[in-house]
Amino acid sequence: MIQNIRKISILNKIFNVNGGQWSKISFSWTINFLYRAAFVICWTMILTVFVGRFGISYLPHLFVINAFFTVLGSIFYSVFIDQFKKEHILAVTVVIAIFITAVANSFARENVILFLALLLVVISVFLNQFKIISNGYSEEMFNPVESERAFPLIETSEVVGGIAAGIAIAVFSDIPIKDFIYLFVAILIATIPCLILCENICKKELKIRKEKEFESKGILSKFKKELSSARHIKFIKGLFLIVLVQWILFNLLEFQYTKAIYQDISGLILDSGSGFEHAFAHELGAMFVLFNVFALVVQIFLGSRFITSLGVIGSMLIHPIITFFSLFGLMFSFGFSSAVFAKNNFTITTTIYTNSYHSAYYAVKESLREHTREFLEGIVRPIGAISGMILL
Repeated sequence: MIQNIRKISILNKIFNVNGGQWSKISFSWTINFLYRAAFVICWTMILTVFVGRFGISYLPHLFVINAFFTVLGSIFYSVFIDQFKKEHILAVTVVIAIFITAVANSFARENVILFLALLLVVISVFLNQFKIISNGYSEEMFNPVESERAFPLIETSEVVGGIAAGIAIAVFSDIPIKDFIYLFVAILIATIPCLILCENICKKELKIRKEKEFESKGILSKFKKELSSARHIKFIKGLFLIVLVQWILFNLLEFQYTKAIYQDISGLILDSGSGFEHAFAHELGAMFVLFNVFALVVQIFLGSRFITSLGVIGSMLIHPIITFFSLFGLMFSFGFSSAVFAKNNFTITTTIYTNSYHSAYYAVKESLREHTREFLEGIVRPIGAISGMILL
């Protein structure tokens, strides 16, 4: 018994967290891990089928449609943010996503366009909203001081989730790409017991939610009302600008990277005569593993040091600055190696950006926090994505 207590004490010192936080950290870590694994598998499936069917030149259309559905999802979900418990919204979101995915699977062989459209709704509306709401739910579990210690540890879950999904895609790339839908559904189902356990275990540690009056509903009306009286309007404008620029650069880079993979795979297909979808999925999966392994190393050893030395905003700025220079390099030397290098830089700096980004919300007034998150991630990000595609 004493030996076990000592082991726990050592772990607390290694990860710089208090013993009472482990249940909350474990929940947040597991939910983030499952989300990331599900997202990578679903997005790879959509990307592979779409590019295989329509070609790389139509990929910007996919990004724009994805952004459009994301905005619709944010407008719809903003009505329910304050009216129901987050864990209940998360559970219902997962169930709806599973149902729509099952419907999409019934059209997988007969109608590829409808199959893609339904999966796009799942990932852009329901998976995206699951991520936005779960982030807010995790932040409610920690105060600002606790978050500085807990979030760097929690954020490793997304990197590990990317590695796990990448390995699964690379290893099973010989099966029909559409059959990955079963793995995707299995991961979604696994989130349900996690949410149930959290409601039973973590609810005592969540801060007390106060009853709120709902004079205005919807993201735009609520955001406008609260913002008009916010003293930290400059801070929110700064977040707005950083998120907008980041997603303009991200979508530009994502297209160039996918194009480089497409061209590299197309050359191999001509030489070997093997199936495009299998080779394309395998390459994407292998690259996911590579990028996330490097990101995990940076996250563990350097992530918290960047935040401590540069501050929240300074750490967030590293990401768009390095991404910009990576894209600038691609303009003069476009190729597979340069695109992979740029994407790797993006993935690594994302880990630093994400830690600071979540910590930044503690500087936002509590009554405005959830609507700010919904606005930035559900409205500003898609606008950035569309703007990036316009620049192509």
